[in-house]
Amino acid sequence: MQGRERGRGPDNEPFVADVRPMCWIDPQVIDEARVAVEGQENPWGPLCRTSH
Repeated sequence: MQGRERGRGPDNEPFVADVRPMCWIDPQVIDEARVAVEGQENPWGPLCRTSH
């Protein structure tokens, strides 16, 4: 994806505007990723953060 960075989120991920795809991901890749995530022993969820 290509676009303009408009800011950063709490995990330092970029917020992007004026997004334009540069290529497409084959649906088989998405399916393989889904199977890999579902095969994990522990559930996925938000990061656990503690104050120090």
